[in-house]
Amino acid sequence: MSYQPPVPVGDGAFRASDADREHVAEALRAAYAEGRLDDAELDVRIDATLHAVTYADLAPITRDLPLGPIPARLVVAPQLRVPASPRPSTGPTSRRAVASAALGIGGWVAPLGPLGWIPAIVLGHQARREINQTGAGGQRMTTVGLVTAYAGMSLLVVGAVLWVLIGLLLVAGGQGGHHGPPFGPGQTIMPAPTVALLASSMTTKPPVRRLRL
Repeated sequence: MSYQPPVPVGDGAFRASDADREHVAEALRAAYAEGRLDDAELDVRIDATLHAVTYADLAPITRDLPLGPIPARLVVAPQLRVPASPRPSTGPTSRRAVASAALGIGGWVAPLGPLGWIPAIVLGHQARREINQTGAGGQRMTTVGLVTAYAGMSLLVVGAVLWVLIGLLLVAGGQGGHHGPPFGPGQTIMPAPTVALLASSMTTKPPVRRLRL
């Protein structure tokens, strides 16, 4: 299998990568298979390849082979990815974006509450889709509407959960305070002294009268 050297670009002062060193190692193995290197030379050059730091370090390793010096310019230089800039608005401001911002803020100020926040969320997502497709304006208004609406709905859900938990705790506390049997309708509770007097009278034995003969 013949070795095809990579397209030479870059600079010899650049630091070599693992892929670069592997390219040179493949070239040495190909030269060894063709009888251009013996075992000792292959071991020495492979070791030098693995310890090379820059392209300039890799270049002398294959200089005397028919392939020539593979680096000083070996691999394609990495290209920096520039993030795409947001699409500029070319049309009028989206009405959905305006409505989303008004309803999101109105849920706090009016206060409309969820009657304003839920439509603000729906209109906000529709406005984003419209802006991305047509390039209409109103991106900031859409963000304001969605942020205020989602914040209001989150607080509403948290408040509802807290009220439910408090109600459950109060119910559990009321049931745990009464340990005796419940009293039905029409039943009266006797005072403690009366109950004690009745109990003593029931346990007291009447005096025994002795008959005189």
